[in-house]
Amino acid sequence: MVLSLRRRSPEEWSEDYPLVPYDRFVSFLRSKAAKKPIFLVTRFHPSYLERLLDPLSSNVIPVWLSNVSSPMSVGPRELYRLESMALDNIRNRGTDVVLEGVEYMFLENGDVGTLRFIGKLHDEAVIHGSGFYVVVSDAFSERQIAMLKGTLGLL
Repeated sequence: MVLSLRRRSPEEWSEDYPLVPYDRFVSFLRSKAAKKPIFLVTRFHPSYLERLLDPLSSNVIPVWLSNVSSPMSVGPRELYRLESMALDNIRNRGTDVVLEGVEYMFLENGDVGTLRFIGKLHDEAVIHGSGFYVVVSDAFSERQIAMLKGTLGLL
């Protein structure tokens, strides 16, 4: 189990908790996509996601977080582009937001820039009645987990 959820046993974790354990990411995504459109920022290539989520893939709007130049990708340092895309989906389509690959954003943008980005998207999601989730793995430090929890109002 990941650092952020050690105080929660696997039985206590629920799909409504904003920090999603990495080992539950796929099942979580399938469950959420069956109920509501999802705006997903991820390190997974969109074609892989399509195969992974079929037939629910039409309910997931993926953005590939990558430095590879592609019409399907957005670089991890381009938080302004990710923010614009996410806000458009929250405001106009009522999507939930799932961020996977946040440790990559921390690496490329530092803690402060990444947390500002997450905080703004979280607040917009709350205002518009959308869900907001961050997939966490063992790649996060305890300090980053604590900062994430503070940003998401979980402390």
